[in-house]
This record gives sequence, structure tokens and C-alpha cells, in this order.
Amino acid sequence: RKVSRGGRSEVAMLQPPPAWVKTSEVFDCNNLLASPISGPPKFFERVNLYTQNLDPHSFTSLTAQVCVAKHFVIFYLRCFVRVNGVRVRVLDTRYTLVEGRPYVLREKTWREGSWKQFVGGDGDGNHIDLGDDVAQGRLATKRLPLMKPVVVERLELLLPQEPASFIMREGWNCSTTVDSICLNNVVVVMCTQSRAICRELFSGEERWRVELNGGNVVSSILSSKYVVVGDSEGKVQLFDQKTGQRVREHQLEKGGKTRNSEMWIEHLATHGDRIAAGAGRNVLIITEQGSTQYEVEGTVYAIEFVGEECAVGYYGSVVFLPGERKLRVGAAAVLGLSHGKGGLAVAQMDKKVRLGAEEFVGFDGAVQKVAWGGDSCRSRRIRANGCARFSWSGRGGGKNDLHLFDGEQGKSELG
Repeated sequence: RKVSRGGRSEVAMLQPPPAWVKTSEVFDCNNLLASPISGPPKFFERVNLYTQNLDPHSFTSLTAQVCVAKHFVIFYLRCFVRVNGVRVRVLDTRYTLVEGRPYVLREKTWREGSWKQFVGGDGDGNHIDLGDDVAQGRLATKRLPLMKPVVVERLELLLPQEPASFIMREGWNCSTTVDSICLNNVVVVMCTQSRAICRELFSGEERWRVELNGGNVVSSILSSKYVVVGDSEGKVQLFDQKTGQRVREHQLEKGGKTRNSEMWIEHLATHGDRIAAGAGRNVLIITEQGSTQYEVEGTVYAIEFVGEECAVGYYGSVVFLPGERKLRVGAAAVLGLSHGKGGLAVAQMDKKVRLGAEEFVGFDGAVQKVAWGGDSCRSRRIRANGCARFSWSGRGGGKNDLHLFDGEQGKSELG
């Protein structure tokens, strides 16, 4: 990846993802499909990704097919273009993944020829019924010459170098249905729509429970002293973390044009005794002396304390409250913020993570969360939307490791 520092363009030394390399290995789908060991396909699907039907003058299609058997998977992508009386082209890309082989094979072919070559002995006219697009694709593969030699490439799959080996045992369980949960190294607090329940993290023993008032629970977080609960009516409730005693409440003021959905306290952050709550375009910063409400230019998607300032992310910008300092970060929404010794990491909808003047790119989807690692983290692999992209080793104790998470359940960084 290229980065810029002080107007200079440099290359950051990251381990690149695996690359496709040419191979002499034979790509033989027919033998796979005919193999008696694999048996009949377990799943087959054909999807039309694009079609432009201008018959009887021309026809264009882009189709994808997938075949899943017991011991292999075949994926087929075909682009077919036909201009009657002029020319026909078919571009094929096929992939195979076979059980026991830690790599994927890819075959690319390009066939193209004149209209006469395509129709062959079926006639010379421009209005000939050659069947559907599947039949025409097969016909083109059979009759049209190769424009370039067939290319077969190989992609090695990333496998964990040190597979984790551990046994997970249930420590405790409860049947409570929760709407929000937060924890630290000592306790876990589970919030339902009517109460907050605090339990010992490792034993599950209940410490206290307290009834909540106000709207539905939307978010919760633990500060140094308090359990902080945000609801759907703009209310932030603070409870003593040790006893569960209600300490105080803070209410977000509703403007004349504020919709009810913009009162949901969806984002919470803490730093020492300071708390920040975000709902709609409003941010409530709470201290021991009281609270101050701020309005920003866009809908709040992320909040993080940066020293004495509160960083608030929305579309294209991060603003630092209570001042007016602003950081421009493109035109995409800021979905996640994390501050550490390496700076403020900004996760965005445009599939990028920005860290000062640097940009991490190559993710398959929006990066929704980002976090700096702790002392025990020494090597990390970034995973976004289930696809590993980069890996590197942190220097020193690992405090400079950056972890990224996607929006799918169970998909996160791979340590």
C-alpha cells in the first residue's frame, strides 16, 4: 500500500496477500465431475448477473455458476457477447477448490470469432435460432478459436501458522434475554428492557440488580465507577458499579425538528470519569459537574475520547469536542474510532482504515470497528468481511497492533 508523509510518497512494508502465479497444472473439470468418489453434486446454482437482450441484433450476458460436491467446489464465470452478422466473443474464468489441496486453481480463456465461424453450417443469415444463452455459450466454446493461450494460475490459501489449541468449558449460564451487555475484568452487566443485572464475570454470582426507567435500552458501557445505560428516549442513567445504586440521570434535549429515532443513545464512550453519549446529530458529554450537549453536522456513527477531547465521527469528518477542530477523512461515513499510542484509527464505509496520513485498503466491505491491541498481542491478521487481507507483527509488546472487524457475526481479526 502507498502512503504519504509530508508530501512524500512511500511504501509501507506490509506482508502482501497471496498472489496468483502461473502453473503447468492441468485444469480438468470434466474429470472432477465424472469422479465416482465425489458422487453427484450436492448443490448447483446458476445466476444471471447481467443481461442485455437486443435480439435479433445483439445479446450480452454475464453469468455465474457454482457446483458443490463432496470433495470439491467449481465456480464458473462467463461473459458472452454476440453481435449478429458481425462477431461473437466468450470470456470464461473457472475456479476449482479440491479437498486436500491448500490452493485454488483458476483458468482463463478468451475465444472470439466472426459471425460465420459462430453459426458454422447453421446458415449465413443474421436471424438464426441458436437456442438460449447456455446453448449459445457452448456453441461458441466449441466453434470459436482461442485469441490467447489458456492461462492456468494457482493461489495458495492462507492457513494459520500456529493453530490455536484450547478447550472451551462453560463457566456459568443464565436464561436472561438481554438487550445490551457490557463487561470488564471483574463484572458483566446485562440490561433488559426493565432492569440491569450485575454478575461476577467468572463465577456468574449476582452482585445486584436494579429497575430501569425510561425508554427501551439501546446501549450500555462501564466507566471507571459507573454502569452507564442509554435508552431510546435520550436518557443516560448512571449506576454505582459496586452497589447498583442509582447515581444520577442526564437527559438529551429534543429540538423542534428532532425525530424520535434521533433520540436513541446508540453510542457511548468513557474516559476516566467522563462519559460521552451520541444520538442522531447530538452528543452529550457528562462529567461529575454536569453535562453539556453539542450538535454536529451529521449523524453520529462513532465516539472515542482522545485525551481531553471527544472525537465524534460522522460522514466524511471527525470533529473534536468541546472545540471545533475537525479532521477530514474523505466522503464516506466514519463507522469506528480507536485511539492508542499509534494515533487515532478511523474505520470507514469506503472499505478503508485511516491512521493519520496512512490508509489501509483492500477490504471487501465496510470496516465497522477498529481497536488497538494490548500487551499480549504480537501478531495480527486483518480480516474484513471474512477475507484475510494483511498480516504483520507488532513491534515490542504489541501495543501498536491494529485489529479490524467486519459487520458479520463471528467474523473478526485473527490473532
